[in-house]
Amino acid sequence: MESNSPETAPSNGAGGGLRPANGNAKQMADKAGLKKPGGERIVLYSYPSLIYIWPLIVLGFLFWFTDKFGWMSPKVEAWVYVITLVVVVLTMGIDVNRNMAVFWVVVIAALSFCVLWLRGAKGFVVFDHVGLFFKGLNPEYSADLGMITSIFLSFVYAIVLIGARLNDKWVFTQNEIEHYVMFRGASSLGRGAKGVSATYRDFFELIVLLAGDVQVRTAQGNRVLAHLKNVPFLVFKMRKIDRILASYSVTPGAVDEESSENVEEEVL
Repeated sequence: MESNSPETAPSNGAGGGLRPANGNAKQMADKAGLKKPGGERIVLYSYPSLIYIWPLIVLGFLFWFTDKFGWMSPKVEAWVYVITLVVVVLTMGIDVNRNMAVFWVVVIAALSFCVLWLRGAKGFVVFDHVGLFFKGLNPEYSADLGMITSIFLSFVYAIVLIGARLNDKWVFTQNEIEHYVMFRGASSLGRGAKGVSATYRDFFELIVLLAGDVQVRTAQGNRVLAHLKNVPFLVFKMRKIDRILASYSVTPGAVDEESSENVEEEVL
């Protein structure tokens, strides 16, 4: 007697058994690029502002060779070194965000146009005297002084690098975010429902070292759990961080241990 139930589709497996129900789902996930990155991790280091002095170190060594072989004039070297020094000081001391940088570019362009208009239409030549004053200056770069400065700054830079790697090492995995500190061990933030975002608060930091800050927040975004400052080359690392965190996405409404009322608030 023939059964009225639907026929079972023939299996393509070797043993003639039924194919597991999650086989197609796994294939579809693999095709969509949703495979879990087994053991994938990324390490970030948070540095102090002295990380941005590297252009002065490089110029000190570079100009020592250019001066010895006569490839550049001491006056050109002096102006390049002074401009680089100003940029480094601005990077370390002032935060100029993107909107502020665009604003200052517009202001400088408008002032330049006004100066040209006043000189041509009104014969106002005060700014010409300012330009002649700077043009009349004849600074000379000292290769030996630059070399000595770079040598001492190199030792300071090495201390900065070593200190950050010992005290501000952050490891992001799909399961947790760990912070390693010398002599204190490691503290861990369970993944839970958290958000990780990159902020580029300073235009010069982005130009000098492609650096920015990383913030780890609760799912609701109302509390900062960790703040990593001055992370170099962050623009290249955030894509991998997003991939690691997205591989085990958590529903934003889920409860995590850091947002519980019984856990003391801690901002690293």
